[in-house]
Amino acid sequence: LGVAAAGDSLTSPPGRRVVFGASRFVRHTLSADGETLTFAAPTQLLRNWMVAIVLDLERDWTWDGLEDSGLTVLRGAPGDDEAAAVAVGSITIPRVLGPASTTKPLPEWRRRTRLVFLDAIDPHEPVPGTEFPKSLQHRWYVRPARRAPGPGGAPAPVSAAVEYADRALDLRLPIAIAPAQVPAIASVGLAFSPYVAGPGYASTEQRRRAVWIELERALENPVGRALFGRILAHGADPLLYGAQPEKVDDANPPLPIDPELVRDVTPLETDDRAGENAMTRLIPSTVSDRHFLLPLPPGLSEDDPELFGFYSYELRVGHSGPRGDLDWWSTANARFGAALRVVGVQHPPPPLVCHASRLRRHTPDGASLRPELLSAFAVDRHLVAERVLTDLPPMIADSPPMLTDRPPMIADSPPMLTDRPPMIADSPPMLTDRPPVISDEPPPVVEREPDLDLVLVTAPYATPVLDGRTLAGPQIPPRTSLWFFLYAQAVQADGASMRNILIATVRGRFLGRELMTEALFERLFAAQFRARHRDRIGVAIFQQAEIERYLRDLHLPAASPLSVLAAELLPAGTGADRVGHMAGYRHLDVAEMAVPADPGFPFGRVMRTSPLTPIQPIC
Repeated sequence: LGVAAAGDSLTSPPGRRVVFGASRFVRHTLSADGETLTFAAPTQLLRNWMVAIVLDLERDWTWDGLEDSGLTVLRGAPGDDEAAAVAVGSITIPRVLGPASTTKPLPEWRRRTRLVFLDAIDPHEPVPGTEFPKSLQHRWYVRPARRAPGPGGAPAPVSAAVEYADRALDLRLPIAIAPAQVPAIASVGLAFSPYVAGPGYASTEQRRRAVWIELERALENPVGRALFGRILAHGADPLLYGAQPEKVDDANPPLPIDPELVRDVTPLETDDRAGENAMTRLIPSTVSDRHFLLPLPPGLSEDDPELFGFYSYELRVGHSGPRGDLDWWSTANARFGAALRVVGVQHPPPPLVCHASRLRRHTPDGASLRPELLSAFAVDRHLVAERVLTDLPPMIADSPPMLTDRPPMIADSPPMLTDRPPMIADSPPMLTDRPPVISDEPPPVVEREPDLDLVLVTAPYATPVLDGRTLAGPQIPPRTSLWFFLYAQAVQADGASMRNILIATVRGRFLGRELMTEALFERLFAAQFRARHRDRIGVAIFQQAEIERYLRDLHLPAASPLSVLAAELLPAGTGADRVGHMAGYRHLDVAEMAVPADPGFPFGRVMRTSPLTPIQPIC
């Protein structure tokens, strides 16, 4: 403005002449020379927009070409002409000079007078046509009351300045009122990308997952508002490592936004999205006005192990219209409304990746796996043949895995829904009203070469990480359990597609120091242990001779294509009951691992599953 401020007053700087004026909405007093404006109370400058109209009167101080009323300031709505605008105040130029302007004025300063008019705009001013706060637009006019020029006419201006008399002065002010709506959560869940199966149903694609939030009621102004969230605190999942009880101070940091003690708004200023980066905008649903997707924490990817932990979130409703729409332009301090705090939020864990390969038990370099140790990888054989003579129809599922106490016989086979179990064979089925007779004698076992009989399956255990620091080293036994499911693909009865039949399950074994003493594992995973990788590995072994026996029992060809899937389960229980559950696992040695495990697949909380992964056929 080119003025000096002292306390609750504005005055002319030394050597220059500034004449003030103010609207009737600003309580103030003016000095006799018009060069000092004093506010009735300093609070006048708070909670209001103070609009300053600053003009230069391009005349020498001795010029006397205005009536006593001086200049009238009018205010109107956007698009109003001068006739529709309403007078809100005036600027009177006294025919006296104050002490400030006569203090060593320079010649160029005496050629003009600065005019400053202050108007007050209430941010709560209603906007016609809407009940919600919007950016305010106003138009001002300055109408001079000129005296009739003398015989010589009006003097020429001292500069080629723009004439603003009777010209519209437009200004848009951002929203300065925070949203009143407080979000309330009705439910939450996980959203998945579509289920996509690969050729022959031998594989599936990794599905993307995200947390969705349903509000109790929709946003009051969905066009100009959005739902935002930010992280207040983060901690690792105590079930995944040896967490010790610790008292942590409640974290409630303030919003990282500009305090905006003074916000300077100029004409033609655009929406700067002030303060919007302080929180993360949730993604609204395209089919619902109450559902939103919660993005991952800033800086994290979908496979970041930090996602194994829990988060405390703060949700707020904030002004955020489409970019380029200035109706919802907001200040930083008015951007967000009151907060809803949500604790214990857990994003989907990193995807589980399962790898399968065929190995020779005996290799040319001498690496081998002791036969007696194979019993440590006990396979759960729940076969269709065991159920054929029962009265129960086959279990039918939509997609693998079937995480039940008994594996399904046929996955997703609508045509097989009959009151009698189907009969699976290499040849066309026999259409009889009696189930097939299964002999009690075990089928003959075809011995294979001992160096071509292992299918090795691996997957990583969940490793808790907090702020980039690993909380469980590579040699610390995991608290979760890995289970591997072996599937065979068979043609659907109507020939429309392939289906997966679960033929065996096995619990994975932690590849710790005990198993690393085995020559075969030492050769395969020596590079990983030398590099001291972060992830811990679970291992499962299927013997080819057993796989072929399972296929014969199901009357499937021995060359049926195979796939494998892994699932990671959280430990059962909470608190002290977990200690006894994990004690035997923690001190497991090779001798104990040779004891067959419980063949029944346990009920439990599934943390994550891998996509279906094909096993390469034998060449």
